[in-house]
Amino acid sequence: MTDSSRSYNSFGIKVAAVLISLAVAILISYALNNWWLFLPVILLEMGIIVLALGTSVGRPAPGMPWTKSASNYYLFWGNMLTAIGALLILNTFLPGNAIILIIVFLIWMAVFALVFSMRKKGA
Repeated sequence: MTDSSRSYNSFGIKVAAVLISLAVAILISYALNNWWLFLPVILLEMGIIVLALGTSVGRPAPGMPWTKSASNYYLFWGNMLTAIGALLILNTFLPGNAIILIIVFLIWMAVFALVFSMRKKGA
């Protein structure tokens, strides 16, 4: 029996990530005495966690075909959550720049869509 064949409960990992994100968001909001930061901090943290899951999604069980759709799914939504959370935090500290932040978000998502649409050599 090798350790490389270990399985994990993804539901447990997701619950732990949400609870840790809630705790950190409460601490940051309390420390800065700004409860409007609660939701953007959760979005930022969950986006980073989903991005990490997206980069760690590997080959499925032996005999199953490998596709990058699951990885792309996590990477897309993690990227979107991270971008929205970061831009909301920037809007909190630099108010009055909502239009610029929306433009930055649209450009960021366009670049990410271009990266996803490119094919690797030999694929």
